[in-house]
Amino acid sequence: MIALPLAHLVLQAYADPDRVVDEVEWVVRPFSDGVALALRGTEDKEDWLDNMRVMPWWCCGVGWCHAGWLKGVNGAWPHILRDLYAYQGLPIYVAGHSKGGAEAAIVAAKLCAAGRAPYALVTFGAPKPGFAGLAGILNDHQVDIRRYVNGADGVPLTPVSRLTYRHPAPAIRIGRRRHPVSDHDMKRYIEALEMFFTNFPAGEP
Repeated sequence: MIALPLAHLVLQAYADPDRVVDEVEWVVRPFSDGVALALRGTEDKEDWLDNMRVMPWWCCGVGWCHAGWLKGVNGAWPHILRDLYAYQGLPIYVAGHSKGGAEAAIVAAKLCAAGRAPYALVTFGAPKPGFAGLAGILNDHQVDIRRYVNGADGVPLTPVSRLTYRHPAPAIRIGRRRHPVSDHDMKRYIEALEMFFTNFPAGEP
């Protein structure tokens, strides 16, 4: 099982991030047989401004991505690579919640383009991060993608745009449908995952 411990690392990124660069906050920890990079989601006004930048930017090797999230990832990129350097050759697990999930997808795609494809990408309540090129590079590199959506969480439906934003993988539905806002809370995701995995004791589907 990787989703639940990664969800707890994402929650830790909210409470006590290792780094904060260009409104991107994350923790890096030894994980399983490798290393985990966990990114937190929207917390403040600057984050919401990034969320509203729906016009795409081009990312070399990846394709068109959401401008706000790509801008943040580009600013954080040298620091992320530095944090991962100590784990050269080990499997990388990338995870994120909300906008951190979209940023996680962009990070994972950029790692693929840089020749260091992650083993897995796990997102919780992530919006659509980019166009088909981003999804294509992740699938071409056989990244294990697990995209969780809790209950009635409305964030995965965004950005609402005529542009061809898409998710890199189908949703894994967890939890009961309650409310589009409260179902997005990271703690609700952890509760739903705990219940979900009691029904899959042999492992993740």
